[in-house]
Amino acid sequence: MGPFRAPVRLRLIPNLLPLLIIWILREKEIKGSELEEEVKKRIERTPINVLYMTLRELEVRGFISSQGSGAPRERIYKITDRGRKLLEKRLEEMKTAKKVLDEILSGFQS
Repeated sequence: MGPFRAPVRLRLIPNLLPLLIIWILREKEIKGSELEEEVKKRIERTPINVLYMTLRELEVRGFISSQGSGAPRERIYKITDRGRKLLEKRLEEMKTAKKVLDEILSGFQS
C-alpha cells in the first residue's frame, strides 16, 4: 500500500511528540500531570501511554530528567543540556520542513 498506510495523525504524533515535550520543558520544570495537559492542548488525542513512553525514552536518552518517586504523573520533569541541543537542532530542521510544507500547501485547495 506504499508509505501512506497509517493515518497522518498516527505518523506525525510520534515524530512531533518528543519535540513538543522538550519544547514545553525549555522554560520550566513541570509535573507529569501538568505536562499531560500542555500536550493535550496542542495534540488533543495523544494517548496517555504514548506520552509516558515518550517521556521515559527521552529520559533514558538523556534529553530530560525527572525527580520524585511514584507514578510518572507525579514526577517533576525538566530539560537537560543535551535536550536543549537536540531542541535547537530539531527546530532548525523544522524551519526547513515548514518552508517545504508551506510551498506544498500553497498549491492545495480543499
